[in-house]
Amino acid sequence: MQLLEKISSRVTFAFTACVLILSLIAFASINGSLAWLASNKEVSASGMQIKIKNTVDIEASVKIHGVTDIEQVEGVDTNYIFDPNSEKHDLPKHDPNGISYDRYHKALVLHFEITAGDEDVSVIVDIEASGGVTTANDNFISNAVSFTKATVASGTSVAVKDTEVYSFVTVSGNNVSKEYTLSPVSSASPINITAGSTVSFYMIIEYNEPFIEYINAYMLNNSIANTTVNYSNDLKFVIDVV
Repeated sequence: MQLLEKISSRVTFAFTACVLILSLIAFASINGSLAWLASNKEVSASGMQIKIKNTVDIEASVKIHGVTDIEQVEGVDTNYIFDPNSEKHDLPKHDPNGISYDRYHKALVLHFEITAGDEDVSVIVDIEASGGVTTANDNFISNAVSFTKATVASGTSVAVKDTEVYSFVTVSGNNVSKEYTLSPVSSASPINITAGSTVSFYMIIEYNEPFIEYINAYMLNNSIANTTVNYSNDLKFVIDVV
């Protein structure tokens, strides 16, 4: 038996100086797909607090694309073919056995564009979570997803996945641990942008399958069925100048 996740929500983004924050507001049940990232122009009352870390002026935008195919290299998911002409705001069903048909695969490609103002800048990207690890019905979206940087060659629609996967939650047997800040782009290797130019940055979002399996096993072992699991907002993406 397999429990599947469904989330309906929206993402809000705010631009203040050099900080871009995407606040994910999500609610989920165990019988569908992860659905979020529908855009809203204003930060909601339940969104994350905006923290300005620098005063250098930059602009940023993000588009979210569905993945139509995943090609493996030596048995590893590597090339994520996405549809650049449309946006998709839900993560398709976690359906490893392919029981139901879906044009899209179990991932989304996030395409960030960051434009520098009148001076050269170097930026970092952090992803922050505030919710803890829990097996309760009220859960957190940061537990359920993972992030990976990707490279997209100019003129193509293939996101080549990096080898390092960033997950807030790590599951090892019955032991579960969590970090609360991920730094896919750190000061050790920032994104450098010349004045007046725009740089693209890509990330792939997928299910954190070890955590999904952990929740599934917990519910099965405790004979929990037809129970709704609410994944509430605890994420923010922060683009900052260093």
